[in-house]
Amino acid sequence: MKLPSHNTVIAYLALFVALGGSAYAATQLPKNSVGTKQLKANAVTTAKIKNGAVNGAKIGANAVTGANVDESTLGRVPSAAAAETATTAGHANTASNATNAASANDAKALGGVPSGGFLRTNAVQFHTGALNACFKQTLAEVPGWFEITTVGDCQPEFKFTIKNNSSETWEFLYETGSTTLPSESSSVLTFASVDFVDLFAISAANRTRHALIDCAFQQATAPLQISCSTRIPPAA
Repeated sequence: MKLPSHNTVIAYLALFVALGGSAYAATQLPKNSVGTKQLKANAVTTAKIKNGAVNGAKIGANAVTGANVDESTLGRVPSAAAAETATTAGHANTASNATNAASANDAKALGGVPSGGFLRTNAVQFHTGALNACFKQTLAEVPGWFEITTVGDCQPEFKFTIKNNSSETWEFLYETGSTTLPSESSSVLTFASVDFVDLFAISAANRTRHALIDCAFQQATAPLQISCSTRIPPAA
């Protein structure tokens, strides 16, 4: 067998070194030798990125938009818990109508007592009459029911006139007695030994129609006076 020539041996040796060198260069790249210039466009794919490798510091400001977010994966904002009770907020634009308290359920009761359980302002009266006046002065009046006036005789006595102005009979009860007044009748009540009297007036035809009357003989005033207050329960 003929041995290869010297030139042939040198050529094979050069080829071996060349092939070995390229393989070494492909598998043993020096550290930090690959830069942006060595990467082709779109060379780095999703599969090549390590899970969790991209953090907030690696994302540009405002880079992630709403179109990139899956809303179904988002949790509830802590302060949004209160928003669950805002189902009626759609009517909030009509809140100006809340001034009409007749439609406000919470305004119908105070301390658990319905509004009907309170006296109307016009159901409470207070009047004073001077006894040196020789004419009648109103001490209490419930229109359509009865009225109480001074006697008007210029006498400094604790007495007053009650007149029934209704078409029904009224009873007036007090500590020392009672008086019954038929329709359109009147009576003078005298209290000689006291300076204060409470009367309870009630309709004989309708027991829900009643009133409380408090009268005081003010002897310390000049001239002498009689003062009366009247209260009508809401049900009346």
